[in-house]
Amino acid sequence: MREIHEVVKRKQKVREDGFKRTKLDLGQVTSDELVIENLSDEELLKGLQSRKYTAQNVLQAFTRRVRSFNLTTYLSNHLINIILIN
Repeated sequence: MREIHEVVKRKQKVREDGFKRTKLDLGQVTSDELVIENLSDEELLKGLQSRKYTAQNVLQAFTRRVRSFNLTTYLSNHLINIILIN
């Protein structure tokens, strides 16, 4: 029973470390991320199956794009409000 508990603790630690690595900054989207974003569903699936891309790479590419889009939208709306008020 103790061995199972140790295995569970070890796996939990690996998962937590993985989550920490997926935290992103709002930096520029890289060329590799652009390639991943523009793949068809079939190409993405084949890339994952062949281990050309990792799930973490794919998640990072799309998460960075969404965060970048959200920031751009927020700033654009804020700028429009400033222009309209003045």
